[in-house]
Amino acid sequence: MDDYSEGVYFKKMSKLALLWDESYLWGIMAYKCLKKIGISFDIVTADELTDTLRDDYKILIVPGGWASNKKEALGEVGTNTIREFVYQGGSYIGFCGGAGLATSEGIGLLDVKRMPSSQRVPSLSGKIKARLTNHEIYKGIDEPIFHIWWPSQFLIDSPELRIIASYEETLDDAFSSDLKISAVKKYGDWEYLESLYGINLNPDRVIGSPLVIEGKYGKGSIILSLIHFDTFDDKNGQRVLKNLIDYLGNGKIDDRVDEIDSQDTSVNHSYNKYIEEIHNSTKELIDFGIKNFLWFWRNEMLLQWRRGIRGLECCNLYILGLELYNLSTRLSVCQKDNLLKPLKDLRDKLIPYIEALKELLFLERLELQKGHLTYIKTENYHIEAKRMALFSSSKSYGGVYKNILNSFDKLLLLVLKSTKIRASLKSKSIITV
Repeated sequence: MDDYSEGVYFKKMSKLALLWDESYLWGIMAYKCLKKIGISFDIVTADELTDTLRDDYKILIVPGGWASNKKEALGEVGTNTIREFVYQGGSYIGFCGGAGLATSEGIGLLDVKRMPSSQRVPSLSGKIKARLTNHEIYKGIDEPIFHIWWPSQFLIDSPELRIIASYEETLDDAFSSDLKISAVKKYGDWEYLESLYGINLNPDRVIGSPLVIEGKYGKGSIILSLIHFDTFDDKNGQRVLKNLIDYLGNGKIDDRVDEIDSQDTSVNHSYNKYIEEIHNSTKELIDFGIKNFLWFWRNEMLLQWRRGIRGLECCNLYILGLELYNLSTRLSVCQKDNLLKPLKDLRDKLIPYIEALKELLFLERLELQKGHLTYIKTENYHIEAKRMALFSSSKSYGGVYKNILNSFDKLLLLVLKSTKIRASLKSKSIITV
């Protein structure tokens, strides 16, 4: 898995791969967290997975996202490549949707299932306290407070799997759906609210259930986590993630991170114009939702939205746009020229889409005043028609939204790989031929 750029040949130096497909903001979260803890890694896509995966890397990290979409993106070839990689001794780390991918309902690395939606608490998010086993990945953790973000739940039958963390308590500033835990504890009643919402909400239902599991597939090691140790502003999570990589890599993972020494001052006026229009458009979308009391920021990467609103989808667009905007200063003028057409195509699709989306959000905001509105159900014909036009009926991303999301993602991937190449070209470790 070697790269060629501008006549220069260089070998990949890291032994950790981050699987990019169908991750979106969760991929950016993992990317930024790995950078923050100083771990060198390469971004790989399903199309790039080949038999050389086991020769080039020791660990594969799969971020959050929809597990079913990840499996579809991998296809038979990608699935078999990952299975063979782990079977021959590679290590697999899966967070949330990346954990779901490895279950028996996904690509089958471990004999574990996900609890049916009707039985789990589907919308927990925020800080939790975990009960940890004696494991070296928790070295340096004094108080086991971490973050979860709308996870599934594990069903484990195999005695060969080791539960290395479980739920102990959901903390007061966490949320169940759009309900703050502390407010319900003080003023509400979970049984009544569950009948009103039509879903399980009481966080006490998950106490004692598995959060992190460890197992083997062939010679390889697997750790699946419903805790997002890759939450960007979580110091405990970052410590565990670093320990986890050291543990699975036997302390031999390269911690050199390629970075650009300074920002590029070259100018491509068209590129700058398009990138600013994309960024401004997604920012206006988020501001629109805030001003209409539809959501607010939980941290610098994740929103909390009112039930029935597609807040995660809007958050995806903003975070992708923001990262694209921030990384643009690291591109050379030549790289900007090469990205001009896909950037313009994205701009031309995105701006009218966001205008239509803001109209839908306004209608949904009014509908919330009248009665019951859920993510997939409404009695308002106009809202249903606009939802279908913008998102299709799929809960796991579809329609025009999925098309725009993929365009965003492909462009961001090009930028990320371009900045990696440029950083590597400046590295002393380059081998030229």
